[in-house]
Amino acid sequence: MFDIGGSELLVIAVVALVVLGPKELPTAVRSIQGVVRKARELARDFQAGLSEMAREIELDKMKAEVKSALDSSEVDSIGHSIHKEFASATEELKKTFDPDSLTAPAPISPPPQETAAAAETPLPAPVPVDAAPPEALPEPPPPSAPAPKPGA
Repeated sequence: MFDIGGSELLVIAVVALVVLGPKELPTAVRSIQGVVRKARELARDFQAGLSEMAREIELDKMKAEVKSALDSSEVDSIGHSIHKEFASATEELKKTFDPDSLTAPAPISPPPQETAAAAETPLPAPVPVDAAPPEALPEPPPPSAPAPKPGA
């Protein structure tokens, strides 16, 4: 903000020492610090107020945009088409699951009675599908003696 260099600050300190004297200089420095602190607080509050106002303005703009979008007839037409689709789907489901339109399931007939001759006929033994004939199976390897342990 202020472009004050080190040499300029030294000149101001020497002039303040000559004008105020060594007795009044600490009191003047404290009062200047208080004024600078208050100025910084005021600047910070002012900037926070400006940014709050900017946020409120943006919110007002967004509210107006949403309101104009909701007031448009396009939203109403979309709502009506959705309502019609749901109504037609509901009607189809009602027709599908109407108890009057459902037919009773066909009764299950009992199994036919077996004759005495069929009951006496023995059934053939089941043959496994993937079983190989015994002559096609490989012979197991002969048992071998255990290998000696290394280092023994």
